[in-house]
Amino acid sequence: MVADHVPDLLFAPTETARRYLEGEGIPDEKIHVTVDAVFQNLEIAKKRQGISPGWKT
Repeated sequence: MVADHVPDLLFAPTETARRYLEGEGIPDEKIHVTVDAVFQNLEIAKKRQGISPGWKT
């Protein structure tokens, strides 16, 4: 995707996303892995509801 090649920095939420960007030819020094905010917020919500962490409920 052309838009991925324009910015100086790209923020990937996961290592998998990083690998996809690397596969598109994006230099490693432009990619920064952050957090998967959706997963993180799901875990917080589950903890508040008393559901054990992880994918299984």
